[in-house]
Amino acid sequence: MITYRPLTPTDFEQFWALDSYAFARQYHRGRYTPEVIAQLRGLFVNGEHVAQLQIMPFQMQAGHGELPVGALGSVATWPQHRRRGYAQRLLRAACDELRERGAVLALLYPFHADFYHRLGWALAGERLFQPPPTHLRAFAPAPGSYHPVGVDQIEELDTIYRGALRGRYGPLVRDRTWWQIDVLQTWDGEPYSAYIWRDEQGNGRSYLIYRLERRSDGDRLVCR
Repeated sequence: MITYRPLTPTDFEQFWALDSYAFARQYHRGRYTPEVIAQLRGLFVNGEHVAQLQIMPFQMQAGHGELPVGALGSVATWPQHRRRGYAQRLLRAACDELRERGAVLALLYPFHADFYHRLGWALAGERLFQPPPTHLRAFAPAPGSYHPVGVDQIEELDTIYRGALRGRYGPLVRDRTWWQIDVLQTWDGEPYSAYIWRDEQGNGRSYLIYRLERRSDGDRLVCR
């Protein structure tokens, strides 16, 4: 018997083991709050855990309005259960659940688009922008200053972010949890540095979120 169901806190160690095996990353365990665990789904065959994913409800910016969508992540199957159609069953069940919730789109950010194309998914968009150095110019000076911020300023950060989204199609609207665990910190729980630029009247106009990563092949500046 094949069963698709939400994972419970007692299933979490199984989820953690497969997620750690399948992906070259280590999320900070603290990011899996009860609200996040409630988003986890598993596929079981005769009671055995064979595959899993996470369903993340979002609103997508669509012009000057928003659309309900669902983002699917952490899709993984144990190697001994691959090539049996379980991933396709899992994704189909997740899409059925999203449809029942009223979501108009299911979103994936896949490791390889062709893999999901075989399962019925299509590429929605792709963009690569690499301007030559001669096109990069300094901004004209403007009165104002940068101020360090953190989780207490998420509302102000979100106001700036939503202002930049207005009129566009495709970006995801962030809730407070997403800001806190996936924007202002790394997968392993290390904080990013965040600054808001405020004008002379004290209004937040833009922000910068970054982290300097020390690597053996050279330092890297990661911005969000």
